[in-house]
Amino acid sequence: MNGSRLKVIYLAGGYPTADNPSHGIFNQRAAIALKEHVDLTVIQYRMYKPGRKFRERIKEDRFTRLILCVPYIPVLEKKLYFLNNRIFYVFTKLFAHSILKTADIVHASDGNLSVFASWLKKNYSFKLLAQFIGGDLNQDITRFYKQNWMRKWNSHLDAVSFNSHALQKRFRDMFADHELSKVIYRGVDVTKFFPAVTKVNKLIFYFLGGLPNYSTFTHGRNTKGGLNLMQAWSKLDDEIDGDTIKLLFAGPDSDIGLVKEWRSKLKHPQRVEIIGKIDPAGIADFHRGGNIAVVPSLEEGLPNVAMEAAATG
Repeated sequence: MNGSRLKVIYLAGGYPTADNPSHGIFNQRAAIALKEHVDLTVIQYRMYKPGRKFRERIKEDRFTRLILCVPYIPVLEKKLYFLNNRIFYVFTKLFAHSILKTADIVHASDGNLSVFASWLKKNYSFKLLAQFIGGDLNQDITRFYKQNWMRKWNSHLDAVSFNSHALQKRFRDMFADHELSKVIYRGVDVTKFFPAVTKVNKLIFYFLGGLPNYSTFTHGRNTKGGLNLMQAWSKLDDEIDGDTIKLLFAGPDSDIGLVKEWRSKLKHPQRVEIIGKIDPAGIADFHRGGNIAVVPSLEEGLPNVAMEAAATG
């Protein structure tokens, strides 16, 4: 490289925005870490809506973020997986051609993004790193990897990383082992996530998954296990009297009408506090405010909330 820094493109399916500051927060953290070591461009994909530009370039602190608004169809994603990938391929080639020409590495931040990125390799000379995080292998790629259009897709991956050993085994079972394969856990900043000085005396259960409607996922609103938790808490609420327990119910869509109606029908509704979405800056303090983290997810790689809970004691 003659002393020059590697040119890396980081493909991000989510990234924090003004209206949704917690969306893709881990992609933002990865970008901030990567910029210290490489010449970085983040390509952020958003769904096109009227009023949004198809292409927008934002200069961040020592890296560039290229936002591409893609007119894909998420409602029928299970049936239109191939079509949507072709649309992402065309838009990326059209609007990011100049940076793809000079890129040394393209890092797909989830396995789904690596599908159309593998097609781009036919036109460019970059190396492709695919990071698998959970739903990509467990749901999406599992459905389609035997299709004719996707066969040998994995042979275009130059390196693969996984958020857990379970995902690595899943990949091996589906495609055999990869010569450049590594499990890399998502980290927790222990200068922010640390135990509280004073202990909480009451049994305060807390849940951060919310009830986001993952319309393309098998379990929909129950992907994070929130509906199961509500049922379990209803039984616990009937069995235990007094105010020795409490549940903090938080996360995306945790304050929708469905949750409020459920709470109102409990024997002790005062023991459930509906929090709603939490700003990323307040997550560590939220962990410190409880003492039993509940992670009932039905689809996960390695849950970040579990690592954060462990770091905060």
